[in-house]
Amino acid sequence: MSSSDDGEGFLGRCDPELFEKEGPAAPPAPPPAPPLQDRNQAAPARRRSPAEAFYDAVFKDAADAKRESRRERDERRWTRKQSFVYGEIEYASFEATLRKIRDELRPGQDVFYDLGSGAGRPVVAAAVLFPFRACRGVELLAGLSRLAREAKGLVEAAEWTPGHARPAVEFYEGDITDLKFHDWTADGDVVLVNSTCFDDDLLKAVADLAEGLRPGAVVITFTRPLPSPLFTIVDEELHQMSWGGATVFVQRRDGEDARAPFLERVGRERWGDVDG
Repeated sequence: MSSSDDGEGFLGRCDPELFEKEGPAAPPAPPPAPPLQDRNQAAPARRRSPAEAFYDAVFKDAADAKRESRRERDERRWTRKQSFVYGEIEYASFEATLRKIRDELRPGQDVFYDLGSGAGRPVVAAAVLFPFRACRGVELLAGLSRLAREAKGLVEAAEWTPGHARPAVEFYEGDITDLKFHDWTADGDVVLVNSTCFDDDLLKAVADLAEGLRPGAVVITFTRPLPSPLFTIVDEELHQMSWGGATVFVQRRDGEDARAPFLERVGRERWGDVDG
């Protein structure tokens, strides 16, 4: 498990029972020793794809997002609010998850969201990996939002090397549970929720809102699935993240008739003349 430089252990702010169940991912078995005559030869460097090279270049000189998160939470006296603990994806794990959902997507499902987007890493990763039309993040903390906007500037200024059109990269600073601020349910097709440290109330609030997504939308959560009967788990697998192992759940929003409870709760204005 990793911890930030200021001494904050990631586990210390989360429900320990969840991590006792999952724990860190087991380290890979060591490779067999090479023959004696080969031991002095340097191992070949792993070849990065153009997408990964672009992603690495964007964040090469990025500020310490964990430190920035801790600083602002201290200022706001939110240090003990576990839902705001900062953790980051591992690029390879995120790429593996996105590749799995390709078969779940239909033509026109091309808007990606990251709820609690931090310094913007998943949004940029999604932009370089797949031909989304737009990749968007929503983050409440101002310092992390600033870092994400800096990453957006680098994405827009650099020569685009991934093999698809450059998606629009957008970040919004505000509450993910406030749809009046930004309604991610209106056009979200693939929604990432790094929910490992979300408390029960926040995860339930996100799940309730996610019921307003269009049928067929995909929601990716970490450690726990959405507590909603309107989503079907289509894949779950343990992946390595910056803090250790986390089970990644891929969930699909169920069919047309399942939209009714959300419409009754929130109102019909946004959907116009759509029935049921």
